[in-house]
Amino acid sequence: MRAAIESRALPPDRVMDACAQGVVWFLKRRELSEADFDWFVATGTALAEQPGLVEPAALSSWYRGVAMIPAAKGEVAATRRYMEHARAAARETITKRPRAYEMHLMKTYHESSLKEHMYLTRDEDRAEESGRALIAIDPAWSPSYGELAEAYVRFGRPGPAAELFETAVRIGPPYVGHHLLQAARCRERAGDHELALAHYLSLVDTAEPSPEVVTAALALARRLSHPAQTRLAAALDGDATTGPAAGREG
Repeated sequence: MRAAIESRALPPDRVMDACAQGVVWFLKRRELSEADFDWFVATGTALAEQPGLVEPAALSSWYRGVAMIPAAKGEVAATRRYMEHARAAARETITKRPRAYEMHLMKTYHESSLKEHMYLTRDEDRAEESGRALIAIDPAWSPSYGELAEAYVRFGRPGPAAELFETAVRIGPPYVGHHLLQAARCRERAGDHELALAHYLSLVDTAEPSPEVVTAALALARRLSHPAQTRLAAALDGDATTGPAAGREG
């Protein structure tokens, strides 16, 4: 990407996209050198400082990416300042082109804001506000419910989190199995053991569950003296005849 930029063959918008990716890849996974990271930050910053050079859509992505730099240092005000720039650029794009496609900029803004308030500001109310705004953009997109549910988990609210994970399951793909597993865990934490076990059994009966899932289901079945404990124990022992394809109890 850097070589392509230095060839001067790319338009400013694509250069800005590459700079945003460079920042994210370094901060999340250290997939490039610190020298390259510094180069992408400097290049993106220089582009952003030239009014009208870069389309606001690319600017919005850039500001969301570069906001991770102060966030990693625990700098609340600086992070929010970049995030406000990201939101303003997203709104400008949507005003110019009010299509469904452009709404992804606001969607990703709310996703990032949700993480900001979960991990940086630790502000439960603002995290919930961001999550609700995220869901409102596209109520048919199940992962958005899971995003807010994760915030509830972090703030110690397993009951409301379970409800959101269950809503995500009802809406459907993607991540149905993940959402159902998280719903089971949250129900168990909230003391809703019967419903938690029902979720675990749904996973066992409709997929090839990991031993971790079967173990959790077995522990809960034993706690409830549920008849499913027999086949769950057998499944852990590798007896395929008592696995998901076998008869269902309860």
